[in-house]
Amino acid sequence: MSVCTAARNNACAHYGHRAAVGAPFPVRRPCTRKRENVMVKFILKRIGTMIIAMFMIILITFTLMHSIPGGPFTNTKGVPEEVTQAMEAKYGLDQPMPVQFVKYLGNLLHGDFGPSYKYTGKTVNDFIATGAPVSAKLGLVTLVFVLLTSIPMGILAALKNGKWQDMLLMAIATIGVTIPSFVIASMLIYVFSFKLNVLPTFGLDSWKSYILPVIAMGGYSVSYLARLMRSSLLEVMGQDYIRTARAKGLTEFAVVTKHALRNGRCFMANEYGTNMTYAPDWERARASKAVSAVFLGELSVDTPREAGTRVA
Repeated sequence: MSVCTAARNNACAHYGHRAAVGAPFPVRRPCTRKRENVMVKFILKRIGTMIIAMFMIILITFTLMHSIPGGPFTNTKGVPEEVTQAMEAKYGLDQPMPVQFVKYLGNLLHGDFGPSYKYTGKTVNDFIATGAPVSAKLGLVTLVFVLLTSIPMGILAALKNGKWQDMLLMAIATIGVTIPSFVIASMLIYVFSFKLNVLPTFGLDSWKSYILPVIAMGGYSVSYLARLMRSSLLEVMGQDYIRTARAKGLTEFAVVTKHALRNGRCFMANEYGTNMTYAPDWERARASKAVSAVFLGELSVDTPREAGTRVA
């Protein structure tokens, strides 16, 4: 048996066939069922990991809240101890921690996030139903603002690399990345609302009401994504296919929009979802004139109890 014949027989045996001498070499067909099984396993693995991560977050948060001394009714002044005990029994706070956790987890599975211990007759679901539409609308406007601002800034900085335009835009982007959002919000309220009195500090009645919160929420994302777009375009603009496009006589606008941005936008899409998950609580911030006290104090201490997330 020749070497070619042995190789053919070994290859055919690999595909599950018994090839005779001189038979045509079998053509391997893609196994779509195997690929589907791999994809299903990958999706199930991701879902399982997500469920485990969410359970651990709930467990750790629940445990940490119980480890804090006191309870939601501890600071109530002038209330007898019997009344406090009756309130704790009403909300099930006198039960052991494992029992409370099981009940809390069961309520979460049914979409019940529990009552508010500060506002009588209010639940966490009520706060979510009231604030979610406003947050979604404001987030959508911020999304459009970030995309319409960061992409042109990154493109202009990449095209003017090393020039004063690039330095100015990157200086602005660096400031936007380093300064926290609540500081930007405080400065915007102080300058444009208190000093200049040109923009409102409350409500979303007109288009002017969106200017300050959108800038405060999108400042970091604009700065970060502009720097990311600039670096990705600088890397892409040195590739061979970009030089080929320029050699064909294409304009710089066509080279950037039709060729360079196709690779640069992949980085934008991957990074944008992560950066938009954080947004300062603008509504609570501009509801008070003491902006710094609200951002640095009230939001970090009182808000969890107001939302009803304090379970012990």
